[in-house]
Amino acid sequence: NNNIPLFTNQFISPIADIAPSLYRFYIRDTISDNTGNKFVRMYFTPRNTNDFLFRGEMMITLDSNYAVQKLNMYISPSINLNFIRDMHIDQDFEKTSDGRYHVIKSDVMAEAAVSKEKGGGLFGERTVSYKNYTIHRERENDFYKGPSEVVLDSATNRGDSFWANRRHDSLTTAEAKVYKNIDSLQGMPSYRRLMSIANLLLAGYTTFPKFEIGPVNTFYSFNPVEG
Repeated sequence: NNNIPLFTNQFISPIADIAPSLYRFYIRDTISDNTGNKFVRMYFTPRNTNDFLFRGEMMITLDSNYAVQKLNMYISPSINLNFIRDMHIDQDFEKTSDGRYHVIKSDVMAEAAVSKEKGGGLFGERTVSYKNYTIHRERENDFYKGPSEVVLDSATNRGDSFWANRRHDSLTTAEAKVYKNIDSLQGMPSYRRLMSIANLLLAGYTTFPKFEIGPVNTFYSFNPVEG
């Protein structure tokens, strides 16, 4: 798309219709992959570093398509993006049966912090993988009716081996232990105590086995007449 919505802001894509007016482009190299396909390694950077634009590199096919085969871009440190210190976007594209390139993997990484200075921040990553595109296969109108997401009843009864065999990419050791680590964390008395205090301060309520207390802001009051 010409516009890319990120963090409640609209960024202009480096391949948007008006991109030549907003970006500078530089050819850095011409390379070939293992199959002999040739690509141009194109660097792009904003003409105005304060605009909501990207900088980075893209691999463009040297055929009749001139399609983007790989994209690596990040935001400029001088833009005013609240609480976002840095962000990287990596995307890979693959040629399908219709001769077009479709995204097969998208990886978005962002670091959020109150200050732009180093230290004290949160890092988040979202990776999405796509496979088995169905091209030019017409469906009946009834196929598109109903909820946008359908989950089979058998999905919750599948074992770990079922998902491991169908996963597009293998998990790292840390990723594979996420669910176990979260369960262990939620069982720690210190963590449960911290979350209870945080919930009391932020939401104003705390829960005990048989009753609930709140809102806390009504526990104490003062006025000049009653004291």
